[in-house]
Amino acid sequence: MFGPRKEKPAAKKPRPKPRKVDPASLTVEQNVKVLLGKSPVPATIKEVTRDDVQVELRTGMSMRVKFEHLIL
Repeated sequence: MFGPRKEKPAAKKPRPKPRKVDPASLTVEQNVKVLLGKSPVPATIKEVTRDDVQVELRTGMSMRVKFEHLIL
């Protein structure tokens, strides 16, 4: 009635954990990736402050993010 059972789908590869970013190592116009939700998006650093970083996405949108959302 339902047919034979199908094999289980292949397990997803575990994502590498993002490493901690040292705020002192960041420079203006440096290319980074920003975690938006769960997916990294390419961006360029425009300003580095004490608490966060202002980045511009490739789409042209500017936003402020915390250091833990950056991937080098």
